[in-house]
Amino acid sequence: MAYKICERLNGLADRGQHRGALLANTWPVGVFAMTSMLPLLAGFDTAVLGIATALPQLMRGDIGGGLLMLLVVTPLFVALSFRLFVVIATGIDRVVTKFEPAAPRYIFPPPIAIGGDVGPSRSYLP
Repeated sequence: MAYKICERLNGLADRGQHRGALLANTWPVGVFAMTSMLPLLAGFDTAVLGIATALPQLMRGDIGGGLLMLLVVTPLFVALSFRLFVVIATGIDRVVTKFEPAAPRYIFPPPIAIGGDVGPSRSYLP
């Protein structure tokens, strides 16, 4: 989605139809896209690590330890890492917003806003 937004802004600037597209720096858009995915990536990686740790225990016959790791420890670590990376992403977003106050912060608009498919053959952008 962030790529499509940057592509649309650069296309408007190239055609001379910028109306502010030249002022829209696309670097913050990429940063906001990255930071919006950062907590999800951290949570997913933590879940995979927890499952990869629990499976050998279950296969060795340590049912109690494996289930404890799988059902208690892994969700706890996923929640903690997700929250930690939300804080980190928020910090990164605040730094970028400080240097680029006019940057679009909502980088995942509905498809209609960037000319995506809105129906059989209709697009609301030129």
